Amino acid sequence: MVNHRGSIVNTTVVHHYSYMSREDPQMKLRLPLDLKQQIEEVAKANNRSMNAEIVARLQASLQPEVLGPKTNEVFDALVERIEHLTELLEDERDEMGLRRRRTHDKTPDSE
Repeated sequence: MVNHRGSIVNTTVVHHYSYMSREDPQMKLRLPLDLKQQIEEVAKANNRSMNAEIVARLQASLQPEVLGPKTNEVFDALVERIEHLTELLEDERDEMGLRRRRTHDKTPDSE
């Protein structure tokens, strides 16, 4: 997935179907203000309470790697390949620009 800045982002979606009740243990938690605000925003975007968002993220972080142990290697290889292809496209674009200029510069008088 590519974000709005053009960076490649690796995302994994994990669904959990455990429900919390009032009888589940509770704990106080201190968070930096900016982290709390980020959690509020993400929870709202995911239609969850902050508590449900935090629980879902903690559960996901404790799951074995969903895509397999070589995910980072594959991801890095893909990024490298995309960068290489981008360079090739830029070179081709530059070459096409030169060809266009050469063709445009040729007039009946210049021959």
